[in-house]
Amino acid sequence: MFQTPPLRITEDRTFSAQLGKRTVSGLAVASAWEGFIKYTNATGAHLIVLDAEQRVVAGTASLMSQLGLGEPDIGDQFGGGIFAGMTSVDGKPARLILLPGMGIDKTWDQAVVWAKAEGGELPTRAEMRTLYDNVKPHLDPFWHWSCEQHASFPSGAWVQYFDDGYQSYVLKSFEGRARAVRRLPI
Repeated sequence: MFQTPPLRITEDRTFSAQLGKRTVSGLAVASAWEGFIKYTNATGAHLIVLDAEQRVVAGTASLMSQLGLGEPDIGDQFGGGIFAGMTSVDGKPARLILLPGMGIDKTWDQAVVWAKAEGGELPTRAEMRTLYDNVKPHLDPFWHWSCEQHASFPSGAWVQYFDDGYQSYVLKSFEGRARAVRRLPI
């Protein structure tokens, strides 16, 4: 049977930890537990756990969401948008984030440029299905561009209809809607 080792309060102090280019800091109570250091304020809010290299490895849901870490629920605000589910980047798992904003009356080429300007990309066909299954209320019930061109019809690209879930392809010169996504590798 697993037993949790005792938590030991070590000192009251401020903390500062690097998370990529971000610095997390605050006034805290520190405690040591199995090689990790935990920090929390007097009310227990904004708990973070740092490993030996001072990297954030766990924290409260609100803090982890602010930092773009942890496991959000489908539909949660996360990573600058709405967490829509999982996808992959180069065969490795990644979180799929639906970014705010919508491109309207865009050709496929215009939609690709628009998505990049929004800080993301057009979703793949598989990601479009994930968006339909998981965050449909955040999408207009019209067709939206995917990033995928049709393999045997170079003038066409794949689209997702968010009213009924149907996928088809249309001419890239048609004007439609676009949503940008971001993939956050785990």
